[in-house]
Amino acid sequence: MTADPSMSDPLDNNDSDEAIKTSTWPTPKRGGKSRLYGVFMGGGIFDDNYKLKKRALFKTSFQVRGPKAMQSAQKVLFDLKTDDTKIKFDGKLEIPKDSLLLGKELDKVDFMRDLTSTIRRFGLDTFFHMPVNGTMTSILKEPQHFTITSVTEEHDKRMSSAANEVAIDGSVLTSAVNRNWKLYDEYEMADIFMSRLAVESLISRALENKIQIRYGHVDEFEDLPGQVLLMMILEICNASSDKDIEAATAALSSLSLSSYPGENIEEFATEAQRLIRIMMGGYALPYTTGSDLIGKVVETQCAYFNRTMYNHLDDEVLWLHV
Repeated sequence: MTADPSMSDPLDNNDSDEAIKTSTWPTPKRGGKSRLYGVFMGGGIFDDNYKLKKRALFKTSFQVRGPKAMQSAQKVLFDLKTDDTKIKFDGKLEIPKDSLLLGKELDKVDFMRDLTSTIRRFGLDTFFHMPVNGTMTSILKEPQHFTITSVTEEHDKRMSSAANEVAIDGSVLTSAVNRNWKLYDEYEMADIFMSRLAVESLISRALENKIQIRYGHVDEFEDLPGQVLLMMILEICNASSDKDIEAATAALSSLSLSSYPGENIEEFATEAQRLIRIMMGGYALPYTTGSDLIGKVVETQCAYFNRTMYNHLDDEVLWLHV
């Protein structure tokens, strides 16, 4: 959703009243304060306790959380959600290059890219990150590590009330401090619905209906945050793309350079990348994919090219046996 003219900043007029109004508000846990605009959200990366690793950066006015800015930001997302003329995601893993839908729908990669941009622009990063094995991980970049259940459980934990655990000397235990820090602050509680709107703004009405039919029975479905809705979308997308992945795997296996006139390596590579992109929808490529692909281009009519590819193949085989 890059360079969308409808997404003009809500504070283009530099409303100083907004900054003054929020200047005395507490600083967000995962945000900051701008002297010009006041309280803002996002703009930083977190450690595994959801603490900012460094000072948050103010990037766009959509991050501001004053009353006027919040109203304007929500209106932008509402308008995008209800605008059927915008290009949206309908659940397809890929739009074939010869399809009439090309340029009229987002495929999965485009959807995740545009959603990432929207989340950053609106300062909603905290909802789309979770620790995995002690490392804070982006749900948008590495969704294969997460499930609807794991994301829902993490959300529920962050909704809990803070509870201090006191040591013998009367101090609050570090473990309790860390647990309490991961809890949503007041600004994030108000952002939960906007995190959902950010996701809904990029999906078609048809896909939204599929989600409602499949998951509408879930407790508090209408109040679920954006990250849970995203996992539901990916679950539906992946379930419908299993056959596409199987077909792409078979097509890559039978791919041959000799079938391209003049042994056109560029066209061969483009098709291989397209098939691999589909296969990545299953989140795990066969570990021999690289060596198998190189092995298809070591017997061309160019001896120098063949030697180069054999060298790459040797490196790949060596890596597989490390």
